Amino acid sequence: MTTLAETDPTQEQADDACAVATPHTPIDVAVHAPALVAGLRWLFDTPQPSDAIVHHLGDRLPSAANRLLRFIPDQGAGLAAISVQVTRVRFSTNSRVPLNPLYPGEIAALAELVDDLGVPVRGTWGGNPSQFGGVVLDARAHASLASAVDRYQRGCPRHEGSVFCRCGWYQVGQKKLVTVDEVCEQARTEAAAIPIPPVFPALLDPSGVLSRAASAIVAALRQPEGARR
Repeated sequence: MTTLAETDPTQEQADDACAVATPHTPIDVAVHAPALVAGLRWLFDTPQPSDAIVHHLGDRLPSAANRLLRFIPDQGAGLAAISVQVTRVRFSTNSRVPLNPLYPGEIAALAELVDDLGVPVRGTWGGNPSQFGGVVLDARAHASLASAVDRYQRGCPRHEGSVFCRCGWYQVGQKKLVTVDEVCEQARTEAAAIPIPPVFPALLDPSGVLSRAASAIVAALRQPEGARR
């Protein structure tokens, strides 16, 4: 079988934050732990102002390994979701099939990590050979976040309820929103106070995934913002 490395020997080597994952070099989804922790805190534990507005697709955070995570307050039936997509997609000259899709099993591994972080997963969608996919969580977003989505979907209260109103109501409400970036910055501050990366005993973490995730979280969140780019 021809591999991506064989078909594209001149592929640029990206840094850890933007590395291209290929089917034969899968990433460890534990690298997403810092972004996941911030996003889950935003979805479930962050009160939003009563006049905040957010698009129904929620907010997003860049993660490691050329991935972007999106935290969706309501994917359907009132359940929250997390999507993952390749940030920089590469295509061959004569095809729109991505050369660097999500690797096989990546969505299932992401679902397992989310479950290990304490949030049950209802189902998954997408994945290889596509460049995007995600997990539906068996939990509802914070009521105030759901209300912010509802305000967006109802549209402008003064001008016929359009979400495309040009009066600026959406921009004003959006500025009131506590964003995932702000939650991530708060988590980074808290992580700086942790003396050592936590290690879980084997009885509680036989696979080692929780210890790897915790170490990744602390290491990533301790880095200054500029050093992570």
